[in-house]
Amino acid sequence: MRFTTRLRTAPGIWLAPLVALVFIMVDQNASSEPYWLAQMVQDTARVMVANGLCAFAGALEGRRLKAVALTGNRVRPWWRVLAGPIVASAAVTTVLTVIFMGKHGFASHPLGWAILGVTLLSVWSWTIVGVALGIWLPVAVAAPLALAIPVAWMIFPPGMSIYWLRHLTGTWMSCCTITQTLNPVVVTGTLAVQLGLLVGGVIAASARVVLRGRWLFLCLGVVVLVMGFVAGAVQVRGLNAFPTLARETAVKCRAVDDVGIDLCLLPEHESERTTIEASAKRVFPVWRRAGITLPDVYSEQALPGRTNVVDLSVASGMTGESEVVTRLAAATGSPFCSTPDDEGTRPIEIIQYSGRIDAWLRQVAHAAGVEVTQAGVAADDSVWATQMRTKDAAVQASAIRKMQEYLRGCPR
Repeated sequence: MRFTTRLRTAPGIWLAPLVALVFIMVDQNASSEPYWLAQMVQDTARVMVANGLCAFAGALEGRRLKAVALTGNRVRPWWRVLAGPIVASAAVTTVLTVIFMGKHGFASHPLGWAILGVTLLSVWSWTIVGVALGIWLPVAVAAPLALAIPVAWMIFPPGMSIYWLRHLTGTWMSCCTITQTLNPVVVTGTLAVQLGLLVGGVIAASARVVLRGRWLFLCLGVVVLVMGFVAGAVQVRGLNAFPTLARETAVKCRAVDDVGIDLCLLPEHESERTTIEASAKRVFPVWRRAGITLPDVYSEQALPGRTNVVDLSVASGMTGESEVVTRLAAATGSPFCSTPDDEGTRPIEIIQYSGRIDAWLRQVAHAAGVEVTQAGVAADDSVWATQMRTKDAAVQASAIRKMQEYLRGCPR
């Protein structure tokens, strides 16, 4: 078939404007953080709908192949007959996926290439499955199935309580905060499933042109599909609800002049360093004069081998002193602990003391003329801090230091 004829007759080309519209319109609440991984994973939501359109186009191509190419006297090998329709159905989605994901600067990260590869593989595997459905089933059945199955596969399992199943869809919508990375196991598990779809779809489509043993070939395709699914399930069966791991230490630490603390920020938040340092230079002397001992390090990630490090939460685009001081106050009572938290057994004092320290620090800063908001402070903690502020400064400082020492001990 000539190229111009392919452009005029291929359903994949007809659907190209709709696929492009899907990529533009689908917005899965993309992360506001400049973190390449979070943004890249969010782009898989665009492929979620596009895969269904690719499979739909493949089913229409399969109907045409069944009616013409695969049942007549073929001059070309069957794989060449199949290649044109498959490429035409998947090409637009492939190009748009590369363009949208390529904007996020993943090229220097092997995990980024892995995600791109698995995502593109899903496009082609579902397209081939659509072709196989179109070859074997009436178009009135094949086309709706081809459109619905890929979309349902990527929508419903992530909402199920079967944890291992949700990790095999290739969407991973719960990934990732800026301190997390995607567990490589979910990528390899999804790869196994998609390879099973791809190879199984090719075998099922080729079985249509086999003169003898056609049903045996079709069963072989189903077996390969099941094997891919099982291989993927084995890899992710031990995971919990989230497909994430703690991100490798990537913070860059610098001392804050005239304050005596180290500030450790992730590369994505390096632009906020100046704002945080300016607020720290103003509020930390106020807190020290109130009689408390500040932590040595404020960091976005735990630092192995270093003690007296607290967990600082940073948001992109922080410009106001009020927000920065609020985050510094919250961090001062939140030390990193190597022992994982267990919500059911950890002492209530952990939450209580952190909230009280936060509320007290905000009130001290506000009394000294530092701009800070009280938003997010629990009413009980605010009342406690107000009552504490009526006492002698030495009593206040002693109470806060005792709570800090308790929290730094990481009681569990």
